[in-house]
Amino acid sequence: MKLSTLLWTFYALSAHPFYVMLGFFIAHSHFSYYIETNVRWVNIPFFWGLLLLFLYLRFLLLKALMRWQKREFNPQELWLSFLKNHRWGMPTVALFVAFSLPVEGNIAGFFYVPYGLIVCMVVAPIIFYKNIRLVFLKKEKTTL
Repeated sequence: MKLSTLLWTFYALSAHPFYVMLGFFIAHSHFSYYIETNVRWVNIPFFWGLLLLFLYLRFLLLKALMRWQKREFNPQELWLSFLKNHRWGMPTVALFVAFSLPVEGNIAGFFYVPYGLIVCMVVAPIIFYKNIRLVFLKKEKTTL
C-alpha cells in the first residue's frame, strides 16, 4: 500500500463525526482508565482499531451497493475515491484528537459532545452524499 493511501486511510477514519463519537463512547465505556479524578483516557489502539473497523465496514457496504447496482469498479480506485470523499470532515479531526487525549468529564459533556453533535448534523450528511453518489451517478440530460 502506498504511503498516500495509508495517510488518506488514517485521515478518513478520523474524519467522520458520527463514527468518531460512537467509537469514543464504546471505548470510553469498556476500555478506558482513570488518570485522575474525573479524567479518563481511552485505550488508543482499541479506539483507533474500532474506527478502522467502522471505516472498512462502510466500504464493504459501498462495494455491496455497487454490486447491487451492477456497476463496474476497480476496488483500489473505489477505495481511494471513498477515502477522498471524507475531506469534508476536517472539523472532525479536532474532535478525534481531543478524544485521543485524556478527557475530563465536564469538558467532554459541555464542549466535545455538543461540538460533535453539531458537526454530525453538518458534516455527516455531506460525506454520506458524496459516497452514495459513487453508487448512483447523475443521469445526463438529453436534449432533442
